[in-house]
Amino acid sequence: MKRQIEFKAWHIEEKKMCEVSIINLSKGAFLIGVKPGPDSFDEEDSEEEFNQTPQNGRFCYFDEFELLQFTGLPDKNGVKVFEGDQLRLPILSTLEEFKHNEILTVVFKNAAFCLVNERRSMLLSGVHIYEFEVIGNIHDNPEL
Repeated sequence: MKRQIEFKAWHIEEKKMCEVSIINLSKGAFLIGVKPGPDSFDEEDSEEEFNQTPQNGRFCYFDEFELLQFTGLPDKNGVKVFEGDQLRLPILSTLEEFKHNEILTVVFKNAAFCLVNERRSMLLSGVHIYEFEVIGNIHDNPEL
């Protein structure tokens, strides 16, 4: 089974979640949803120039945003679960290892996606993620 590789990005200065169109592993990424800017950048080591239409975003360097990877799993409502998402276990769930209505955060830790709270962490693959629901993320809802 192939795992879908997908990212979204939190733009630090503009404080908004953005779609990621193109990633250049040595430079940054083209983010959709930020203020338009330059539509290209040059590679230092090559003749390549990357272009993207700037009307819906711009190329941003890695220090401008935090890249958040898709876990490959949906929540109980079919919403894609990304790093930094905050999940809640509905009251009707049968999972006993979590308190009902407890808020857990998805992190990438020790080479695996995990659910964490103030007491412990648990591998995301070890829980029934389809019983949880995404209620926000650590950037848009820091109060959670």
